[in-house]
Amino acid sequence: MQGVAHRAVPARLRPWLALLAVGAVCAGIQLAGAATQHALRYERDALLDGQVWRALTCHLVHGTWLRLGATLGVAALVVAAYGPHLRPGAVLLCAAGVGAGLFLLSLRVRSHGGLSGVLVGLTVYGALKAWRSGRRRASLPLLPIVAAIVAAEVWTVDWFDGLCDARSAKAACLYGGIAGALAFAILYRPSRTRL
Repeated sequence: MQGVAHRAVPARLRPWLALLAVGAVCAGIQLAGAATQHALRYERDALLDGQVWRALTCHLVHGTWLRLGATLGVAALVVAAYGPHLRPGAVLLCAAGVGAGLFLLSLRVRSHGGLSGVLVGLTVYGALKAWRSGRRRASLPLLPIVAAIVAAEVWTVDWFDGLCDARSAKAACLYGGIAGALAFAILYRPSRTRL
């Protein structure tokens, strides 16, 4: 039954529906208030105490509506450029890669929230997949999209109410890019067509 419902949605719309769902969840967390945001954001001490879900849920927490809007706007650029190439497994690997990178490699980062690192990862993944699929021009938006993500981070971080700082945002973007490349290496399967 689930397979039938999945096929009922055209492939080109699935990434947009996924973005809509993520946006709705992020908005719900924003509306739920500070206590919910605090329970879901990345906090090193809480992770050390065993609250491992924070390594994934932190990507859904945004400190302000401005930050959420900027992030979802850039997410729409990523979906527009690479939507047909994105897969749920890539999203999960990018999110896990950013959380793991922050925890294992950025020991000074105490708190973080936001989707930008995952978006950088998905941009790298989508560009690599487009390139390997023979759609060389589809990989061209890589640099402008990454620049837009970093610009959105820098522009909105001052209004982020202490949830993250420029150091954690830059680290998240770096780990996202690495995670996107690793997700491509893990998930990419070239099509087997006869020549």
